[in-house]
Amino acid sequence: MPIREPEHWQLEPHQGRQFFRRFSFGDLADLSVVETRQHRSQQVPALVDGAVNPALVDPERQLPEREQLAWLTEGLRRSEKAWHLVGNQTVFARVLSTSGPEGAVFNTDQWDGYQADQAAVLAAMADATADPVMLTGDIHSSWANDLPTDVAAYTADPGATSVGVEYVCPSVTSNGFKESLGGAATAQAVTAAFQRRNPWVRYLDGIGHGFVVLDVTPERVQADVHFIASGGDTGLAVDPRLDPDAVTRYETSFVSVRGSRRISGPVDELGPRSDELRSASRR
Repeated sequence: MPIREPEHWQLEPHQGRQFFRRFSFGDLADLSVVETRQHRSQQVPALVDGAVNPALVDPERQLPEREQLAWLTEGLRRSEKAWHLVGNQTVFARVLSTSGPEGAVFNTDQWDGYQADQAAVLAAMADATADPVMLTGDIHSSWANDLPTDVAAYTADPGATSVGVEYVCPSVTSNGFKESLGGAATAQAVTAAFQRRNPWVRYLDGIGHGFVVLDVTPERVQADVHFIASGGDTGLAVDPRLDPDAVTRYETSFVSVRGSRRISGPVDELGPRSDELRSASRR
């Protein structure tokens, strides 16, 4: 992702370059932007000899460096705004594999590969006054997730506690589940299986390419998903990523109401926004 070089705003000594930073939007929201590639521990496999790898819960392994983890968890606990948004690089929600032993995770490149750090952030979310909202990319698909601290309890009772929500945006052009798995039908079958295994994943689409419009008010955070579609009338199945006449079309919307810390929806599209933008201050 394009990112501003830190020389102009890194005011305190730090291990390497400090890319994480925070913005404040009046009394509406804080936005913490994390960076989890520079100092993370080496990735490890999900399974060892057919069993869940115990290294996944090792507190000595880190995704963000210790200074950044403390900055993030303290910021979540101290925020007095309506919302605390977190710009985040890899999926935060627990995503259990559809095969393998109980507790096996899908991808250890995500926060699931660093579960002590994941648990620390979930604990900070539970303590927070502001409603936490993770804003994530990287996996080339569209998601809307509740964030339970206890996935077993949530599986048994979908009304169990969720301490925040996560919206994941699709890619514009990079291959997604459809391309990686060889077709739309296979992608739909796989994503449906993921949702059955992970009921806190309230929405998952691995076919569409596009973007998400996020709208934040004191009462709710809404995500409107838009996909690109072929614009020509050729009668052929054209990959919209290759179509110079491609257009965007609205797909669906999900919302988190203030105080609920859960995903609701689908809901109606907000449509054109008429309010004035608020300015952001950096700190």
